Amino acid sequence: MRSSTLKCVVLLSLSPALYGEGAASSDELLEYADSLFAQRDYYRGISVLKEVAHFAEDPETKALCVFKIGEAYQRSRKYRSAAGYLERYVAGAHADTLLYRAQMYLGASWLQLERHHEAVGSFLQAESMAKDGTGQVWAAYSNAERGDFATATDLLESVIREREGDALALGTREILREIASYRGSRQSARLASTLSALCPGLGQLYVRHYYDAAQAFVLVNSFAYMTYASYRLGDLGEQSHLVTALSAAVTGMFHYANILGAGRTAAYRNQRQLDHSLKRIRFLIHNNLGFAPGLGFGFAL
Repeated sequence: MRSSTLKCVVLLSLSPALYGEGAASSDELLEYADSLFAQRDYYRGISVLKEVAHFAEDPETKALCVFKIGEAYQRSRKYRSAAGYLERYVAGAHADTLLYRAQMYLGASWLQLERHHEAVGSFLQAESMAKDGTGQVWAAYSNAERGDFATATDLLESVIREREGDALALGTREILREIASYRGSRQSARLASTLSALCPGLGQLYVRHYYDAAQAFVLVNSFAYMTYASYRLGDLGEQSHLVTALSAAVTGMFHYANILGAGRTAAYRNQRQLDHSLKRIRFLIHNNLGFAPGLGFGFAL
């Protein structure tokens, strides 16, 4: 490793004219960059590749550097920079095996940036090249993450039809079951609010937040009783109706908070369920595919 490092330092210190003398210097630097990537020293590797890309005259070498820089940024979680370089590589319309990998890395970067539409497009482009189901499954996941479960389900069912009987199809069935389980457990925020409007705490009870349900029921009904009692005392002339008005305002405030809280509780519960399901789906995908966003190809769990 010391000799490789020393060689790289010497090469980088030489005149740029060295790059025009042959491919050897570029090849050595590319080999050194690969060794840095193997050690996860991505930033030094990126510096080496940028140097090579700057001086190299061969378009293929320049394109290879652009791809490797994009891959390095993606693996080092600099997804915006990764997407920029990978888009440059894809725009070159290279007819090689790296184009598939570039599309997969690009889809992964868009997914991490929560640009789901672009992620779906990149994954499906990769699928059109390899036709191994990997891109299609990740496209389905991207749709699920943005809440489009109908499209995700269609894509996964297509994988099962096309790859019936293999390990990917079996794993995809598990993913479909997880999606169906989540969709069946979702609760309506609108219904929760409506129920709480009819009876304080009923919406929270619907979403199984029993402590919140009891609290809303006791608070709202207690203030409603105080309002009624204040009104009766006002009729008897024992206190001003201004107190009744204030009690009614406080009751209305608590009741509104109870209605609003029921809807938000349902939305919060759905989000927690979604996060759990997406984590489970991601785990199932990782177990069946040789690619994972942030980890790349050939990862090991």
